[in-house]
Amino acid sequence: MIKTILDEFQAKNTQQLELYKTIRSNIEFSSEDKKVIAFTSAVSDANKTVIAFNVACSFADAGKRVIYINANNKNMEENADNTQGEIIGLSDYLKGDNKMSEIVREGGIPNLLIISTGTGEYNPVEYMTDKKFHVMIEAFRDVMDYIIVDAPALGDSADGAFVIKECEGLIYIITSRTVSYKTAQQVKKQIERTGCPILGAVLNKDH
Repeated sequence: MIKTILDEFQAKNTQQLELYKTIRSNIEFSSEDKKVIAFTSAVSDANKTVIAFNVACSFADAGKRVIYINANNKNMEENADNTQGEIIGLSDYLKGDNKMSEIVREGGIPNLLIISTGTGEYNPVEYMTDKKFHVMIEAFRDVMDYIIVDAPALGDSADGAFVIKECEGLIYIITSRTVSYKTAQQVKKQIERTGCPILGAVLNKDH
């Protein structure tokens, strides 16, 4: 899946690239002291991964050192188009099967690194509480300009709250005509309870 998104990013026209550049610029202007940025949504079909990864690519394209972390443990299909088998990633590190250095891979363009979801689902409640995710984020803070965290959709599961708590700012993605006002407000309250400030929202068109 990630390779497909990267190919699409590189093939985008100027107008499309400007949209992601605008999101990138808004993050930079609203969060000069914030490096760890989460992307979440109310529902899992919000095209969140595409938006988060494209913003990470935009940061890398601008010369920023950025790492994209897919922390959406419910979404394992990103490994589907990998002909060499499953890709180790975050779940393997959190479960203790692999070291941090073993799960990081090149992103396909300069300045971009990627951590995939991993080879199996994990329970954030179980694995986030042992501070391994916190230790990983702090390690990358020292060497990266931005850390883009693709968090689970909060409307589907409260698991994403454990991811978002480790982030310094958040972009809330809302899909038009799919998410009700009531649901959007409920998820907003969930985000606020994590203590992670909402830097902005993206209205994603429902195709």
